Amino acid sequence: MLLIAGLWALASAAPPPPPAVVVLEKQYAALLNSTCSRVVAAAPPLPPAGAAAFLAAYQAYNGTGSEENVTELAKQLLSDPGVEAFFALPDSFVPGGLDADMVLCAVLTDATPLGLAEFAVTGAREEALVGSLLNDTALMRDMLVAGGPSDNHYGPAMDIFSTINASASRAPWLQPPPGAPWDDRNQTTVLRRLAMGTALAHATPIGVWESNLTVDPLARYLHFQRHYLAGDLDPAFEVLTAFELQMVCDSDALDEDLLWLRTTMANYRPDYIARDYSWRFIQAVHQEVPYGDSYCPNDSVCNGHYSQIPLAGGVCGWRAFFSRFARKAFGLPTWGVTERGHAAMSSWSPENGWHVQLGAAWPNDWWKSRSGPDFYLETQAREVRASFQGVLRGGWVAKARGEAPVSTDWTPNDPRSYGTGGAWGALMLYAKKIAVNAVPLPPRDIGPSVVPTSIAALLAAWPAQWPKPNATTDANGTINIPAAATSFVNQSAAVTAMKSYDLRGEQLVFYSGNYADPYASAFSYEVTVPAASTRFLTFVSQPRNPPLKPKAACARSPLTPNPKTLPPHNAV
Repeated sequence: MLLIAGLWALASAAPPPPPAVVVLEKQYAALLNSTCSRVVAAAPPLPPAGAAAFLAAYQAYNGTGSEENVTELAKQLLSDPGVEAFFALPDSFVPGGLDADMVLCAVLTDATPLGLAEFAVTGAREEALVGSLLNDTALMRDMLVAGGPSDNHYGPAMDIFSTINASASRAPWLQPPPGAPWDDRNQTTVLRRLAMGTALAHATPIGVWESNLTVDPLARYLHFQRHYLAGDLDPAFEVLTAFELQMVCDSDALDEDLLWLRTTMANYRPDYIARDYSWRFIQAVHQEVPYGDSYCPNDSVCNGHYSQIPLAGGVCGWRAFFSRFARKAFGLPTWGVTERGHAAMSSWSPENGWHVQLGAAWPNDWWKSRSGPDFYLETQAREVRASFQGVLRGGWVAKARGEAPVSTDWTPNDPRSYGTGGAWGALMLYAKKIAVNAVPLPPRDIGPSVVPTSIAALLAAWPAQWPKPNATTDANGTINIPAAATSFVNQSAAVTAMKSYDLRGEQLVFYSGNYADPYASAFSYEVTVPAASTRFLTFVSQPRNPPLKPKAACARSPLTPNPKTLPPHNAV
């Protein structure tokens, strides 16, 4: 029995890495050890007695009752003169500076020497990319500040960022001004942050929903760059950080579906756009996605396109998927939310930051391996920008010291999720809590748009009431009756008149909600002609300038339980 077990262990052991990987791994490991050693030597020591008391209280707290004692002990450590001086140091990202050593140590720790070596041996270009990354302190800092690449895949992230850098339009690429906060949100530099966010989000390939395809990172960046420069995205897009932009460009929808959503909503339901941020764009889920079992089997999207969801309907998961998709399409970030027996979403707005929609509050939420409370705390702490820079520095020290990380799945609903990690990491968790509770968090300022947007123009021209248009007669005697110039609309009619997206006139919209009955809707027009005569009634669709050509309409189509009879994606 023992012999058999020993042979199985031998057979299942991973093969040794190729010699080329071993050589590079040793080089990167030597760089990691020397750099992290310098950080540990230069970082301030935590007072031993205070650190021990804090760590003991932190490990004893399980999320129930008061954590005031833990917080007070953390405040005492954070007010230590050496720690305060460390956090207050000026930037030192020059070669040989402490910040430069800390970011290099952090990147090498997260990426691991083996991970970098395995990427570098795939080709001369890849090895050069790793070298460029490890020699670019500002780039490493920006990646770390943005939360790092998915699964710590720094090599692929550098590959994507370099490819975007070589392919993107050069004119909009601007560096943040010297001395700017690390968490850049300057409106003139958004495209650089978009490139960074795309590289980090797609470092692990993102699959296209319900298909065997993956999203092309370069195409995704160019899609958002093109539509940003065309003024098609939300005005708040310009103030998003690289951390937030990851949660815009990571949509698992096809680019053509993102375009379909924007064009269709603008054409047919501009009122979903001309709203406050609470339900802007995602109001569509309440009126366009029938609530109930989907007509597509196996939770698929019929032919793999998000545009089928309004046709097929669905319950919580489908509605959450569609809402995330709609928000991202217009350039606003969302974070997926999973709850017990339920799927929801959270989204960001400049008015009130991150908030949960279609679900319960943060303590009940998680997404992948991260809890809602941990994610929400970080998003709030990022708004206290000076303090958050200290949090980042403390986190880099924790990595240099080789501390076990603090788990990101802590939640008041699970006492077992508390108390993990080392002293510096735990202290930075409480540094975030203390910073957030110390001052009220202001709304995100949005200055004049660098690129004016159609959405801002629509909002500016969207009063609660506007004069109803009148029928007019031209020089040839032709009577022109605008769609919104109704003389009568019955009380039960699911019909609304509203401004058109291009502001060239008004349009009449049939409310396409789950309970709207077209047979209960009646409206009429009344015109006066100068004399009895025979006239022809002609319906004219006012073209947009420039015209929008959606792939499919958001209007209700007949539902059928057989997906084979559903109209193809290009049907209008």
